[in-house]
Amino acid sequence: MISLLHNIFEPTRVREGNTPSVLDYILMNEEDLVERTEYEAPVGKSDHVVLTWKVTISVTRTSTKLKKLDYWKGNYAELSARLEMEMCQHTIEEKWIFFRNIVLKLANEFVPEKREFKKKKSHWISKETVKAMKLRVDAWKE
Repeated sequence: MISLLHNIFEPTRVREGNTPSVLDYILMNEEDLVERTEYEAPVGKSDHVVLTWKVTISVTRTSTKLKKLDYWKGNYAELSARLEMEMCQHTIEEKWIFFRNIVLKLANEFVPEKREFKKKKSHWISKETVKAMKLRVDAWKE
């Protein structure tokens, strides 16, 4: 069940002789979507306050591109031959240190990088919204 949050906390209907009341609402299903709500003067002879608000619809995210290797397509025959050639020149302790460093180096040399395939989705949609959309689709299937 999706819970709705209201963002109006001051009276929105003010009429002389009557008690001010909150009649208007901004309902959201996620917190912090409404950044700033302003209560402005009524238009014309209306007794309803004009509401303006700022909604966050996109978030800038910094992406750190991590290098991902595609180990399924590695040239392991060449990697193994090079590793054997290099390993026979060191003592046991040196072999471990060398092995760790050389495996990383050879993996970068002989294993291609993975191509990232990202689903096209809007950056402003949150995980909760995507989850709610999936639940809706599942409900329609049932």
